Amino acid sequence: MKLRKGAEILSAEKESIGKIDRVVVDPATKEITHLVSQKGFLFKKEKVISLEQVQTANEERVILNKGVDTDNLPDFEEVHHVLLEELEQSAPDQVKYAQPVFYYPLPGAVWWGMEPYSSYGVPPYVAQKERNIPEGEIPLRKDAEVVSRDGESIGRVVSLYTEPGGHKISHLGLVRGLLKKEVKIIPTFWVGGVYEEHIKLSVDEDFVDRLPSYNKDKE
Repeated sequence: MKLRKGAEILSAEKESIGKIDRVVVDPATKEITHLVSQKGFLFKKEKVISLEQVQTANEERVILNKGVDTDNLPDFEEVHHVLLEELEQSAPDQVKYAQPVFYYPLPGAVWWGMEPYSSYGVPPYVAQKERNIPEGEIPLRKDAEVVSRDGESIGRVVSLYTEPGGHKISHLGLVRGLLKKEVKIIPTFWVGGVYEEHIKLSVDEDFVDRLPSYNKDKE
């Protein structure tokens, strides 16, 4: 299976759901577990799609299984509003990192005549953002930067390849250059770390330079 940034996501009935915005990776196993569709005309929020819901996938499009309820796909991120005092009781050492703090009523609510009572000390709320992906997994952004062991930025991820019959990533496609772009196919045993914004390699830039450029016409 090959997944490319921006590939179209379709329902089993070939209705467009959106495009791939991120892939969710387990950094320990280098397996892809979920896809995240970008916001667009159909969905106002990014949506999470389990790879178990995918029927087929290639670099141009992803087709979901029959029976997938596309109207009820979970949001990638959800915001919950928690009383500050509840947060202090559950995690007192983390309260200083919670932002933003605002006062009742919540944004969008109407409280007529609130201004004269602003000195009464209404309870503060904290907006907590949660992601609907397994704990510890990384939502790798499309166009994630690739950094060599010696700290050089050597390109951006353009595609991911998985092993036959599985979801484990075997190679990643790296695009390099500004005007004359070239693609290098890098094995994942060269990957030292996976992060949301970038992938860190365990080899220096010259290892990547020696790889042949990928030629799609030879597929």
